[in-house]
Amino acid sequence: MRNFTSAFGLIFTLLNFSFIGFTQTTTIIIDEDFSSTSLPTGWSNIDNQGSGNKWAFNDPDGRNITTGNFTGGYAILDSDYYGRSSTQDASLETSPFDASGYTTITLEFDYQYRDYNGPEACSVDVFNGTTWVNVLDYTLGDENYPVSNFVSEDITMETAGNANVKVRFRYEGKYDWWWAIDNIK
Repeated sequence: MRNFTSAFGLIFTLLNFSFIGFTQTTTIIIDEDFSSTSLPTGWSNIDNQGSGNKWAFNDPDGRNITTGNFTGGYAILDSDYYGRSSTQDASLETSPFDASGYTTITLEFDYQYRDYNGPEACSVDVFNGTTWVNVLDYTLGDENYPVSNFVSEDITMETAGNANVKVRFRYEGKYDWWWAIDNIK
C-alpha cells in the first residue's frame, strides 16, 4: 500500500508542478454591441455598388430582434426595407487591429439571417494586411430566423499575426429579407 501512495503522490506532484506558472489571459480587441445605434468609431460602412443601401443601426423597418443574445441596438442590412427595385452589396468593416503577439484570435458574434428566394449572400471575411480571406458564408437555405445564433470562429490562421487586420461583414441581396449582427468580439 505504501508504494502505491508514494507513486500517486509523485504523479500528483509532477502534474501540479507542470501547471505552476501557466496562465491564460483573454484580451478582447473588439467589443461592439451597437448600443449607440450608430456606426462605431473607426468602422466603415461601405456601399460597394453605389445604390445607397448600407448597413443600418437603428432598425429602420422595426424588426425588433430580441432572440438569443440580441439586446438593444444591432447592425442590420434589411433588403426588404430598401424595397422591390433595389439591390444591395454593402460591407461593414471593423477598424484595423493588431493581431501580432497573440497565439489565438477568435471572432465571436450573434446573427439572425432571414432569407427569401435569392440571390442573397452573407459573408464574413478577414483582411490579413494584404488580402481579404473568407471565413464564413450564409446563403439561401442557411436561414436561422426566427431565432439567432452565436458564432465563435478561430481566425488565427486568417489573421496571420499581422498588425493591420480587419473583419468584414458583407451582404449582397435583391429584395430579400435581412442579416442582423450583434455582440462582435
